[in-house]
Amino acid sequence: MRILISFHNKEGYENIIPVADYLKKKDFSITLLDLCPYYLQDSNNNNFFKKAKLNLFFKDKNNHRNLSKIRKVIFYIQLIALNYKLFKAYDCYLFSPGGFIEGQI
Repeated sequence: MRILISFHNKEGYENIIPVADYLKKKDFSITLLDLCPYYLQDSNNNNFFKKAKLNLFFKDKNNHRNLSKIRKVIFYIQLIALNYKLFKAYDCYLFSPGGFIEGQI
């Protein structure tokens, strides 16, 4: 089973790593999605798991909730496309709770 696990801050990263380690030992294919840059947090790339890339248009030091209407439309179109891509590429999506983007996915 192919599992995508995302996190959006250091605490979320620390919470998901034990889960990812456990699942990897059970022979699941694990990929991490680091959403930290989209929350203006430092990235956590200190592990041996495969990483997924996410390219969203909206971050320019603004909170995504304060985007103009046109940029919000572009953002949601990107999320729809991202969901389609994720549904094709992974069997399961786990996330560290609390993030807006994870909730949208």
